[in-house]
Amino acid sequence: MNVSIVSNVEADHCTETVATEETVAPLLPPPRKRTRWDEATSFAPESRDHHDLPENGQEALASLNGREGKAPVETAALPEAVRGWCRTATDETFARRALSKGVAPEHTLRALLQFKNAADASERKAALRVLTTSLEHKRQADAVFGALIDLWQHDDWKASALLALERALPRLVAAAGQQIKPYASALLEVAILGRMDAAPKIPEPFTSRSAKRSAVASAADTVHERALDIHSPTCIAFIKTLSEHAGLAVMIQAVRPWFESPDNQVRQHSARIIALLACIWGFGTLEALLESMLRSQRYGPLPRETAALALCSIALMDGPSVRAHLPTLVRMAQRALVDPEPLVKLAGARAVSALAATASLSEAVLLEPLRAPLWDGVRLYRDRTLTAFLAAAVAIISSMDDRERAYQARSLLTPTMQAMRSTCPVRILEQLLELGQFPPELFMSQVLPEFHEMCFIKPERAVLQTASHHGGRRRLARVAALLAEDLGAAAVLTDQVLRCLSDPSVPATVGSLALETTRHVLAATDGGYDLSPADDQRLVQGLLQWLQAPAPTPYHTIVSIAESLGERLVPWLETLGHLAMARLQSPNGSTRTEAARLVSLLVPIWSRFGQVEVLGRLGTVLAACYSEVYPEALARLLEALATILDALATELQPRHVPFAEILSRLTLVLRNPAKEVQAAAAYLVMVIARHAGRSIPDTAWLRVAHEMRDTLGAQRRRVRYRAVEAYGWVARVLGRMETLVGPLLSVLQQSDRSMRIAAAVALAIAAAQDLGGVLPLLLDAYITEEDKHVQTGVIKAIGFLCSFTGAVKRVWDPVQVYAVTRLLESALVERYETHRQVACETVGHFALALVDQGYEEALVHLLNHVWPNYIALGAEVTDSHLTHAVEFAVRALGVALGAGVLHQYLAQGLFHPAKAVRGLYWPVQRWLGDYFGGMSSSSNCLFALTGPECPEACL
Repeated sequence: MNVSIVSNVEADHCTETVATEETVAPLLPPPRKRTRWDEATSFAPESRDHHDLPENGQEALASLNGREGKAPVETAALPEAVRGWCRTATDETFARRALSKGVAPEHTLRALLQFKNAADASERKAALRVLTTSLEHKRQADAVFGALIDLWQHDDWKASALLALERALPRLVAAAGQQIKPYASALLEVAILGRMDAAPKIPEPFTSRSAKRSAVASAADTVHERALDIHSPTCIAFIKTLSEHAGLAVMIQAVRPWFESPDNQVRQHSARIIALLACIWGFGTLEALLESMLRSQRYGPLPRETAALALCSIALMDGPSVRAHLPTLVRMAQRALVDPEPLVKLAGARAVSALAATASLSEAVLLEPLRAPLWDGVRLYRDRTLTAFLAAAVAIISSMDDRERAYQARSLLTPTMQAMRSTCPVRILEQLLELGQFPPELFMSQVLPEFHEMCFIKPERAVLQTASHHGGRRRLARVAALLAEDLGAAAVLTDQVLRCLSDPSVPATVGSLALETTRHVLAATDGGYDLSPADDQRLVQGLLQWLQAPAPTPYHTIVSIAESLGERLVPWLETLGHLAMARLQSPNGSTRTEAARLVSLLVPIWSRFGQVEVLGRLGTVLAACYSEVYPEALARLLEALATILDALATELQPRHVPFAEILSRLTLVLRNPAKEVQAAAAYLVMVIARHAGRSIPDTAWLRVAHEMRDTLGAQRRRVRYRAVEAYGWVARVLGRMETLVGPLLSVLQQSDRSMRIAAAVALAIAAAQDLGGVLPLLLDAYITEEDKHVQTGVIKAIGFLCSFTGAVKRVWDPVQVYAVTRLLESALVERYETHRQVACETVGHFALALVDQGYEEALVHLLNHVWPNYIALGAEVTDSHLTHAVEFAVRALGVALGAGVLHQYLAQGLFHPAKAVRGLYWPVQRWLGDYFGGMSSSSNCLFALTGPECPEACL
């Protein structure tokens, strides 16, 4: 490829072609004069741009764009098949224009409109099959892509349709093959930019610079709303597929007009595409292009900036693969660093940062030519250019030895502190403090006073803007923590910082920064015990001031500071309790919610220092919260009450805590349909059952169990997990499972599927507590009840039981094993697919629960009944759920029995003459090889069954 580049460059120096076309389709960009990188990218005669479109392709694009338009659009009625998929007037206009010009046949237009306006995925899949068939077999790329490009530019696309189109583009391009070449440029412009021209339409003139900026932003938002995200995997797959079928030359010619676009986003997209092409085709194929772009002078600094951005993207995307070309990349980055234009310098510095992060320690010597221009730029520039040069310099010194690193870091500290006032490069300052070995005197004289002044005394605008985001605020606090590790907490948490915690006149951003700084400093200094008692008092007063603020309060940060203070917080724990109690009784719902969160976080601190009275008073207030009307507030209050009861049960006797009264009033709350309330109530039930289960009558627990059945089938996973755990504690407290099983079996007869699943889960939980007492009841219900819902629910309950107890390795009794085996045998021969599906899932869980317990004979008996269901998968089209269930059962039995046993079932069909039969056997054989480590393990396993005798009464 490099040879063709160089040869074409030499040839283009001798001859020059000039476009003489009089009329060009308005959809396409105008012809340009040849430049230096045009000469470098004229690869082969077969590479064509838009002006080399076939005649019918040019007519299709021009007519669909509606600009050719001397012939009036026909107003005849649309065919019924096409009109049925038109949802807007724009769709009808597009269809009429396309049919009148003969651009696309009727079935292609119908498929495009069906793909755009389909209601579900199945309709879009059907339309996509029609389009791919037209591209692969009918060779109708002109019709498909000509109409698609015009339809894509309409503003009435839904988000789901755009997402589906993004996923379908690689498939369409692959189906088109070489036919995609004439449409590569138009596809890239519409897909990446969301428009057909490379420059946004901005009205002129402007009265101010701010008005122009807002107009540029609004224009960009309008034209980019249909564009794909160039960083998404699907868009990368589209570009990769397009480059493979269209060729490198066509791709470069397509993005060539973007290099000097005045839109910064367009240039960034072009740099990203160049980097993707370098990853696909190799950096060597694009070296001449990047060199010519860096030497360009015709269009100003924009092409050179695009080349530098492409270098940065190549280093970030290709990573270690660019190490072979590191000298070339360093030479190009050095050219960008010494460029007279600030934009190119800025992009070059960012490219150096990416290259330095990619280079290893042994390759650091290759970066030596970059040190001189970098350090010169650090001394000369300001604002964001200085920030970029500092980031590149820090990235380079990271690969130096310790002595050189410490020296260079000290030289960069002063310009970094200067840049903090303009652009606030806090990440660079953090890296310098971590890399360098600075004496404490330097921190006290230069760094710490300026840090306090620009953050807390006279906050700079850049610092305030950085601190307004959580990430920037955390980095500033991390810098303060690094300083405190060498100087101590007292040197960093000065009067100015503590004043910002309690002074209401301080901006909220500065107060949040002071709070975050205090948290990190105390954590870095193991509690900050060098603070004076007066500083501790001011710090606690600041925390109390924050707790009384009406705005959303960072409770986790406040509780972390309280935990770091430790014993020094004891005199104020009573005050914290009164404050929390007052906020719990506030008439504002959000205030009560936040107060409950605070109580939940502070309970461990009160419990650690023995504040039982405070916990008791708060528990009394929270116990009266059942009348709360806001679901979120009620959930928080219940969680706080459960946390307090859990703490009091460890400090006091259960009889001193009113568990029974709380549980009796909780039954009404369990009927609340809010998911967060159900999760909190289940957690409270679990706490009460764990600490005071035996002291509460069984009738109360039965009432609670009845109310919790609906919660077991909740949609949200967190609610289900908490409900299952709480129901298990209730079943453990009751002990007598007969009182639970009867009502649950009656629930299995209901028509509501969610209720039946919840009842099956409850039966499994009850069986896990007393298998010997519950399993006979389940078997009796399966035999006596003719309702399929009941039989399916019993099988589900056994499957849930096996999955619940599989991790704890329950030891099964032989009578129980063979009884369940006979039940599953009966279920596997049922005519209903749903029944057999549930039975296969249960067989899989049952087999995994019996691994290494000596019941291989029963498992082989089940495998003999599962295997016909597996063979039936190839005979007819079955439900996907049944397919997955049968495959799961076969693989689980293979795990339990071993590769040798399963291999005897597979040997009869691995080399069958019918392809459909072999397709059933070989996936299992390949899975055996992956799971057990190859064919040798399958052939060397012995078929030996050892285990207890099968009781005749069970079979």
